[in-house]
Formats: sequence, C-alpha cells, structure tokens
Amino acid sequence: MDPKNFYGSTADYDRIKADMATVRVEHEFSPKLRLQNISRYGKTSQHYLLTSWLANASNLKTPLQGDPSTWTVARNIRTIKDQENKILTNQTTLTSQFATGALAHTLVTGLEMTSESQLNQGYFPASLGSMPAANLYRPNPRDPVTGFNPVRSGAYREGRIDTQSLYVFDTVKFGQRWIFHGGVRLDHYSGDYTVVALVNDVLEPTHFTVGDTLVNGKASLLYKPTANSSVYAMVASSKLPPGSSFTVSGNANNAQNPIYRPQETMSREIGGKLDLLRQKLSLSGALFRTEVKNEVEQDPVDLRYYQTGKKRVQGIELGATGELSPGWLLSAGYLVMDTSVEAGRIVTAAGENTLTYTPKSAFTAWTSYDLGHGLTVGGGARFSDKLMRGTDGAIGTPVHAGSYWVVDAMASYRINAHLDLRLNVYNLGDEAYVAAINKSGYRYTPGAPRAASLTANFRF
Repeated sequence: MDPKNFYGSTADYDRIKADMATVRVEHEFSPKLRLQNISRYGKTSQHYLLTSWLANASNLKTPLQGDPSTWTVARNIRTIKDQENKILTNQTTLTSQFATGALAHTLVTGLEMTSESQLNQGYFPASLGSMPAANLYRPNPRDPVTGFNPVRSGAYREGRIDTQSLYVFDTVKFGQRWIFHGGVRLDHYSGDYTVVALVNDVLEPTHFTVGDTLVNGKASLLYKPTANSSVYAMVASSKLPPGSSFTVSGNANNAQNPIYRPQETMSREIGGKLDLLRQKLSLSGALFRTEVKNEVEQDPVDLRYYQTGKKRVQGIELGATGELSPGWLLSAGYLVMDTSVEAGRIVTAAGENTLTYTPKSAFTAWTSYDLGHGLTVGGGARFSDKLMRGTDGAIGTPVHAGSYWVVDAMASYRINAHLDLRLNVYNLGDEAYVAAINKSGYRYTPGAPRAASLTANFRF
C-alpha cells in the first residue's frame, strides 16, 4: 500500500487550546546569594476525532481473490478524545556561592509544590457516526460520514495529583582540575482517581488512591587532564510510581495498579570531551547503561503477577561539532545500543532478546560551507536501524520496521544586512520509510515525504 494513502475522513479533526500564565520574581541579596520564585498556571484542552482501521479477518474483504483492486477494509474505529489538563505549580530556588577551605561551592536548594488534574470524557460509540469501507489501495477520505452526533455517555476518567518536593544540589570545585556535582531530591505525592465506565448501559464507578514519598539522587565527577580535555563519570536514579501519568488500572497485569511499587531506573555513564583546532572543534564520547526494574511479570507456574521484570539499555555515543576550517561547519553523532530483557519474558515478535521500538544504531550528520558573497550551502544524512515490534501485533504484521537513510539539503543567501533567504529541502530522495511504530505494529508513523521550505529572515 502507498504510505501516502489516507484512510480517515476529511471531517476528522484535532483541536488543541492551551492557556498559560507565568510569574517570575528574583532577588539578589548579594553577588553570591540569589532567590528565585516561579509560579505558573496552565490549562490545556484537546478534542479530536480520528478514523482508523484494523485489517483483521473480519474487516478485510476480498470479493475477488485475484483482483486486489476490489479489496476493501472497514473503517470502523472512530476514536474520540475530550480531555482537559490543569496545572498549578510554584518553585522557590535559593542559589548560594561560598567556600569551605580550598573547596568552592555553588549550592542550589529548592522547594516545589505542584497540583495537577486531568478529566477525560467518554462518548457513546454509536454517536460518532460511521463510514463505508475503503478501497484498500485507493481509499477515499471524502466518503460521507453518517450518523455523526457525538453524545457524552456519562463515563469519564478524572484524576488529581499533588506533589511537594525538596531538593539540594551542590557543585564543588577543588583545584583547577576537579568538579563534583551531587544532590538529592525528595518528592511526596498523593493522588485520587475516579474511573466511571459504561458497562451494559450501566455506569460503574471505581476509585483509586495513590501516595508515597520518593527519594532520588545524582552524582558526577569531572576531571580536566588538560585545558582542552575532560573526563567524567555519572550515576543517577529515578522512580516512576503508578498513576503518575494519570493512568491507573485495577488489572493485576498492569504496572499502573496502585498495589505495585514504583518502577526504578538507574543510569550510569562515563565519557570525555576533547577540544581541537584551537577549541573550534569538539569531540565527545560516552559509555552508558540504564537499567529499569520492578516491571510486572507473570509467573509461569502459579500464573500470578510479580514485580520481577528487569530491562537494560547500554551503548556508546560519539559526537563531533565545530568548525573544521574557516566557513566549514560540522555536526555529527553516532549511537550504538545493546538492549535486553534481563529478567522476564521476551518482548519482541521475532523472539530476539532486545527491546521493542528501539534501534540498535543511529547516525546523524550535518555540514555547511560558506562560499562567500553571502551564499552558504549545506547537507546532511540521517540513519536509523530497524525497529522490532512486540508480540501482540496483528497477524501478518512484519516483525520489524526496516532501517532507513534520509538526506537533507540547504542553501541560504544573504541579500543585505537586513534580509536573507533560506531554502531547506527535506528527504531529498523522497525515501519511503517508517519513522516510528507503536501498539506492536498496529499503528505506525510514516516518514515525512520530500518537502521544501523557503524562509525569509528580516532584521531591523
């Protein structure tokens, strides 16, 4: 099928409205003591209606097996979202600089208080209308939608979570070569969630409460062997508790069930940086490892669920950025990742012990050259390795989305001190590729086709 095909409706829509107000107050008691306070209120609403389809045995019709032009697919997934988010937060930070003997400190302490809420409204599926089946290879998004009269069903999901946080981080310089950075953050949260579901025409409410106090930390040490080089080591922890993303569940196989402990992530990294060509070109490299534990897994013997799952991502990242010669700029990066399930079931459809939706390698490079007389040209390439899908994909879905290369180009011309023009051409070869997949391949995001933009920049 042509990835440019659109199987939805021209009547589909996605409307987003965001309002936000921020008040920032700063006071400098002295050059080495500063107090900052930020208050913010935000309200975001999203309302969309999207038409999609699933090519399973009941939806895909092949009246003439030998004539694919007669094949159709039912567009029977009409999805609506009516969601409102609110946030009120206040953060107070005190930054102080002082010395203790030969140690120079920059101490940051703070208090943060946040209240968030979310409301999702449910609708009667029948009120969302219906569309005729689409030709599998020549869909018509202008086909009529019948019976469209959205009516709220009374079902809804509503949640509120309040968080109070304390944190302290200190950056310590000792001598001309060593810098230590470390700190700890304490978060106390409490949340209330109500889920009202429509079951057999009856509204059934369920109430959840969550709450805990989480402690996370970070520490790093940097050493400068020379004025143009540095090496470092870092370790950091984080926790993701159930319900933190306004998603709660009463199912035993769901990590968002309040009966479970937070998922814990531990990140470690060592790396270095080297400046060359009189500090005009920087080379960097890092080795990293991230481990996630407390994932929910089913025991194959007693069929009960436990938090014994563990996943790991480790790899190397290389980068270069700067000026190779007068007028010649370069930016490049290369990433290699080894992913695995350390404890728990294999998650890929191919049976490989890797993680889904995560490329094994990725590369990006961009360079530009100033030709003089106001003219600059540039180009670059992007590469992403294949993406493995999960085990619950539809029958016939490929076990992975293929790797791809994409090339971009640019040219700019400075007409005078007040005006310049810039032409960008993306995906120069009009490469057809899959940019991302989710839902184990049920859904995918096609890569953007070849496109161009012309920009004029005015200075006055």
